[in-house]
Amino acid sequence: MIYKGIAATTHADAHNMIISKEALEKAAFDISNGKYVPSFGVGHDLTIMPIGKVYKAYVDKFDEEDYALYTEQEVFDNIYDTIIDGEKYILAKSEVDNRPFALDEITFNEKLVIEADPVNFESHEKLLEYSSNLNDEFGVDVSNIFRKSVIPDPELVFKLVESSVKYLFIYLSSKQVIERVGDALVDTALNELKSLYEIIKKAIRSGTTYLLPKDRPVTYVFRGNLDYLIELVIKTKNPDTAIESVGKDKLKEVIDKIDGIKEQFSMLRRVQFIYNEIENKWEFNYLTTEKGEVIGTEKSYKKSAKLVDLYLRNSDEANISIGGSL
Repeated sequence: MIYKGIAATTHADAHNMIISKEALEKAAFDISNGKYVPSFGVGHDLTIMPIGKVYKAYVDKFDEEDYALYTEQEVFDNIYDTIIDGEKYILAKSEVDNRPFALDEITFNEKLVIEADPVNFESHEKLLEYSSNLNDEFGVDVSNIFRKSVIPDPELVFKLVESSVKYLFIYLSSKQVIERVGDALVDTALNELKSLYEIIKKAIRSGTTYLLPKDRPVTYVFRGNLDYLIELVIKTKNPDTAIESVGKDKLKEVIDKIDGIKEQFSMLRRVQFIYNEIENKWEFNYLTTEKGEVIGTEKSYKKSAKLVDLYLRNSDEANISIGGSL
């Protein structure tokens, strides 16, 4: 199904943010001609399987004063069941575009970057205070994400350095792998991971002081890359739970599950796990491929389909999001 919509305008939004006409034109060009396309999601919720793609865009007059970014977006119709090792998965793909998603683009940063939405802070000064505390102690950059929502749930995104992810895999891998890389590399991995863990703990604990609204759970996203992106997402009101979720034993479970996924699926771009706070464990949610396909668990698909149905029945009120930077 193809839908037309407006992704953004040059008019000031609820937070008095203004996107220039030039920025809209660049976004339109990137969407229509770029290597990656934005995903079509629901409510800025990363744990929802992408329900489609935004594959074409242009800029035109919105009213007498403002311009708008008009988009064509596809809600996936090609839905397939597949059984692998007795487990049921759902595959969804496009009929008109085979580019990978913009969220799946692999970028390399020289140090840990933490992303936060300025809207989730009392003021710009409070965001700078939070950022300065982390930068002064650990040399960590805090950059902004903008989700174009009136009051989005608080969210912190941890973008890990590639070497940290590699060291993590080395440290938590099998005895045979450890023997192959040698004790010196394992010691290096351990030292780097101890430092990384201290940064994460400080960022999470201090975040509870600053992040708004106070009555909502915080979404913590841990993202790193090897030959593909690994994304761990936990939503919780308890900062201790978030910290415990990325402890040694929990991450060892993730690595073991990734090894199994790699045996079942190929052409990986991003693999996402979500944390089950009731059972205290990471669970595979969905993955995306080089061709912009989405493969998820039946549970994940049903959750997504329910929200898509809400959108289709009440599109004026449903909160649809575009996953990708404008």
